[in-house]
Amino acid sequence: MHQLLNHMANIAMKPLLQSPLHVVASGRIMLITFTGRKSGKIYTTPVEYQRTGDTLMLFTQKSRTWWKNLEGGAPVTVCLHGQEMHGQADVSTNSESVYLGLKSMYPRATEEWTEQTAPDLVMITVQV
Repeated sequence: MHQLLNHMANIAMKPLLQSPLHVVASGRIMLITFTGRKSGKIYTTPVEYQRTGDTLMLFTQKSRTWWKNLEGGAPVTVCLHGQEMHGQADVSTNSESVYLGLKSMYPRATEEWTEQTAPDLVMITVQV
């Protein structure tokens, strides 16, 4: 059921973030587009992000597989505040890096939440 709701939300977010109404969600959510390494298929998914200068940071669960297309570095396109930008994505599965990234992105989160959540996530950074 959770996967179905997530899929439905993703379907709704894509056109919203590409429309003039993107301001409703684009403060924390962007689209990331990348090419599948094996299939060559183009994928686009909405993700929560944090921007610091030219660096975008985002997280996804290790159990999801889309991020594996970005391992070792990969070109991506992001739709950020209604604008398309090209960048280079890198993935970190290092627990300490993920932990520190979570603390940066969610400074109000409890230490307990951060410690429990970090092992299940990967951190993706995009240089734009």
